[in-house]
Amino acid sequence: MNATQPKRRILVLEDDEDLRFIYARTMRRAGFEVREAATLADANRFIDNEHFDVVFFDIRLEGERSTDILRARAQELRKKGTYIIVISAESQYADLAEELGAHFFLVKPVELSSLVTLVERLLSDPEGANS
Repeated sequence: MNATQPKRRILVLEDDEDLRFIYARTMRRAGFEVREAATLADANRFIDNEHFDVVFFDIRLEGERSTDILRARAQELRKKGTYIIVISAESQYADLAEELGAHFFLVKPVELSSLVTLVERLLSDPEGANS
């Protein structure tokens, strides 16, 4: 990443503290600025107040599902050029996530180097997230 360019921003919505830490640390080491959210309310606050180039959404949160935020915000995020990546241990949600506007669905466990590569490739796409 070029030092003169602003850092690309990622929002990680993951209720598992260890996974949230691992995803955030990995993306920071790759040169991204990262915000971390454990709940839908936290994620919505970040989305209301900041722009993100990429969001990672875990499907099943404690007592919540990120399908709610996908239903409510996917179109808005895509219009802003934000890529939506859903990460879940439950592959049966892949079709629903895509229907609700996710660009990618990844099944846990996710290889971290592949996650970084995916994000870097997405952000180098001149067509953007709203395509």
